[in-house]
Amino acid sequence: MNIEQCLIVEDEILFQELMAGYLLQAIPQAKPATFANNLDEATEHILSSEFQLAIIDISLPDGRGCELIPILKEHCDNVLCVVVTMADDENTVFECLQMGADGYLLKNEPGSVLIDKLQDIVDGAPPISGDISKKILQHFRQLDKKQKHPELAPDLTPREAEILTLISKGLNRTDIAQLLDLSRYTIADHIKSIYRKLGISSRAEATRIAIELGLE
Repeated sequence: MNIEQCLIVEDEILFQELMAGYLLQAIPQAKPATFANNLDEATEHILSSEFQLAIIDISLPDGRGCELIPILKEHCDNVLCVVVTMADDENTVFECLQMGADGYLLKNEPGSVLIDKLQDIVDGAPPISGDISKKILQHFRQLDKKQKHPELAPDLTPREAEILTLISKGLNRTDIAQLLDLSRYTIADHIKSIYRKLGISSRAEATRIAIELGLE
């Protein structure tokens, strides 16, 4: 991809300089980056210039950097928006991706890694930090399990989940009662509750769901 104009939205001067240096090494054909310290400055630049790449921090003095992504996508043709931040929580990651971010990098990565990730942009690969890739993968694995059996686990108590796990391992009511130091009648009540909540009627179904939930 041909990248000439870059926008760096970052309120820390030191990191502005670092990112500008990383961009120079990763994309030497690009012109000197344009800087913005906040949302208002960034918006002015976006409305008056054409950028092919935007490096965006999340925490800005006047709001959240991800708010700029839809504006960039609307006003700059084929612009790539890469979030570079310290925030690695799942909610922030998916908020940015849902708003159209093309990449997500963490500031605490070594400079050499950030340069390599930015170079990936030119090669057409989305720049995503390794830890963020793991979070995305884990999220979709969990989502896939829920889609396979949508009415499952949120309604189970911790004790019911524990008993479901033991059922999947082949233990009968007596074995489970002895292991958990509970009466067979208490275990029977728990199993009835598990079967009712999951809409099942057999040990085989219980085992299958436990496997789908990763409880085995």
